[in-house]
Amino acid sequence: MSQARKASLVFELLMAAVVMAWGFNYVNVKFGTLVWTPFAFTWVRFFLVAVICALWLLFRRKPLPSGRDLLGYLLIGALGISVYQILFAVGDHDTTASATGFLLAVSPVFTVLYIAWIRRQPHRLSQWLGVGLSLLGVGLLVIGQPASPFAPNPLLGDVLDVLAALTWASYTIISQPMVERHDPIEVMLWSTIFGFLVLSLALPVTGMPPLSGIPLASWLAVAFAVGPVTLFGLAMWQVGVRQLGPTAVSVYINAMPVVGAIAAHFALGEGFGWLEALGAVVVLSGLVLTRRPAAAARVAVGQPTVAVDQEP
Repeated sequence: MSQARKASLVFELLMAAVVMAWGFNYVNVKFGTLVWTPFAFTWVRFFLVAVICALWLLFRRKPLPSGRDLLGYLLIGALGISVYQILFAVGDHDTTASATGFLLAVSPVFTVLYIAWIRRQPHRLSQWLGVGLSLLGVGLLVIGQPASPFAPNPLLGDVLDVLAALTWASYTIISQPMVERHDPIEVMLWSTIFGFLVLSLALPVTGMPPLSGIPLASWLAVAFAVGPVTLFGLAMWQVGVRQLGPTAVSVYINAMPVVGAIAAHFALGEGFGWLEALGAVVVLSGLVLTRRPAAAARVAVGQPTVAVDQEP
């Protein structure tokens, strides 16, 4: 096996680990918000992550960013940490974990729409069919999900999850120029710190999250969200954006709702109504059509490449 093929295989395995961690996180947040509010859980999570990121940057003696890099880190941190994570945590708390997984999976659809309408780059008919199928599947998921004791306000949660998918697509696209100029891990570290600072602006309104009387399950949920989900997951995501481009790397999201649905069934006892199941199948079918073939996605990790969603 060639070195390039080995590097590609290692990258695929690491991204599969990200899929598993992020897929289970739909259930994990349910345990994290047993006592904490979604905002409190998110703040505690990213307080710990920001401290770890800051210590790492100090250890490596990295200078403070300035100029357009400072604004770039602030923007992608606000989108990917502050806005997205709050929408995700509240949406996941209010609706079922399985619905959250499939609704968040439509973010590649928003990526395609962005490229078509903002960059005015054409797409194939099959991709537009995929967009339509994905949006139809979202509608079926919203109206077809069964009642669950872990979903106090499913309609609101579904709406917030769709907004979170839109936010994540924006984050993925906007972060691409940063990871092309800088090391992806460094981009993740700085954007997380700035995102946490933006998140903390809400503390005068929400108050400090309580740290006593919190069940062990919630602390374990924080630990899982800090390590496998955030530090490892976001770092690998930024590497993927640099190697494959935003559209191709977003396709890894396709498998996450399947992991989340299986985990929700065994951990929370969530079932699937026939209409919700149909919606899930339609969403995944649409996402498969939305993906564009890209030979560039096979390059070895560590070699620069042209983003596969860009037209020549």
